[in-house]
Amino acid sequence: MTSSKEKIVLGGCLTGLGTGLSWSVFMDLVSRDQLFDNQEFALSLILPLLVGLAVGKSVGVQRRVLLPIAFLTWAMPVFGMGFGGANVLETTTGGAIGGLFWAVPFVLSKKGRLWFIGAFFVFVLAVVGLSWYLGTLL
Repeated sequence: MTSSKEKIVLGGCLTGLGTGLSWSVFMDLVSRDQLFDNQEFALSLILPLLVGLAVGKSVGVQRRVLLPIAFLTWAMPVFGMGFGGANVLETTTGGAIGGLFWAVPFVLSKKGRLWFIGAFFVFVLAVVGLSWYLGTLL
């Protein structure tokens, strides 16, 4: 890779893919009894951390970039898809697309110094979109 922006895009995609795959497989394994209780949920929060650390080590992207991508990818597309009844393939694909989406603020920032502004902007857009969606359900 010649550019750190390319590494961030690759790392974001792999982080999202790994987060989607690991979380959906974990959900399938622990919810065989058709229950997903608080202990299983708390244990599943470790998966984005592990995926972000593993991808960061293999691709060479900093943890401060990949860990927010991992947890934002888990929070927005993967968590909703998992409880919406998506299968492993759909959740993995959604995770990869979500990882690319959440990598955009880090790629657009100037030399990685303003990444938090871009991430905050995308997070605000996601919260506004989610609240609009929940408002339409009522």
